Amino acid sequence: MMPGLGRFGSAAPTAPAPASAGAQAAGGAVARNAKGIANDKATSSDEATAAPIIIYAGALALLVDPVTFATTIDATIELATSLGGFVGRHDDRTVTLRVPSIRFREAMRALEKLGTVQSRLVEAQDVTEEFHDLDVRLKSLVATRKRLEELLQKAANIKDVLEVEEQLSRVTGEIDRIEGRIRYLQSHAALSTITISLAAKTATALTILAPPPARTTPLPIPWLSSLGVDRLLELSR
Repeated sequence: MMPGLGRFGSAAPTAPAPASAGAQAAGGAVARNAKGIANDKATSSDEATAAPIIIYAGALALLVDPVTFATTIDATIELATSLGGFVGRHDDRTVTLRVPSIRFREAMRALEKLGTVQSRLVEAQDVTEEFHDLDVRLKSLVATRKRLEELLQKAANIKDVLEVEEQLSRVTGEIDRIEGRIRYLQSHAALSTITISLAAKTATALTILAPPPARTTPLPIPWLSSLGVDRLLELSR
C-alpha cells in the first residue's frame, strides 16, 4: 500500500492544518463583531421595552371646616412626609407637595379625605421620547467636545486656538443645557407635584321671615282700636 492510503485505497484522515495567525485574527474579529451585533440587538430590545417616563401632576380644591383649617394644612404636610415626599411651598391657603410618582394615586386619594372636594385635576405627560432624544444628543455632544479638546492641544497658532475655543465653549454650553433638562425630567418623573387649594366652609344662614306686627292706631271706639288698621281693612274688602 502506498503511504497515506487507507485499507480501501482512500486517503487516511489527517489532522486539520493549523490556521494561520491572520485567519485566527479574522475569525476573532468576526466573532467579536457577531457578539457586538448581538449586544446591540439586546440593547435595542431593552430600550424598546423600557418603562415609559411619565410626569404626573395633580390639583385639588378642598372645602374644610374653619375650626380645623390650620390642622388640615398640617395634615397635608404630614401625609407628604409619610409617603416619602416633602413640601415644595405653602402659604395660608395653598400647599404644594412633591411625592414619589409610584405613590401619586395613593396621595391623591388620601388628600381627598381631608375635606369636601370642589375640583380635581390630574395630568400625565409622557416625556419618554424627549428624554431619549436628549440622551442621544448629549452623547454626540460629549464626543464632539472630546475631539475639540484634542484639536486644541494640536493647534498651531493663536487663530486656530481661538476658533477651537469658541466652538468648545458653544458645545459645552449646549451640554450644560441638555444636562439641566435631563435632570429636570428625571426629578419630575420621580417626584410628582400635587397642589392643594383650601377654602373654609361658610355656614348658611337661614332667615325665617315672620309676619310684620299688626299696625295699631288709636280709635275712638276701644274694640275697633284692638282690631288694628290691617284687620279693619280686611273686613272692609
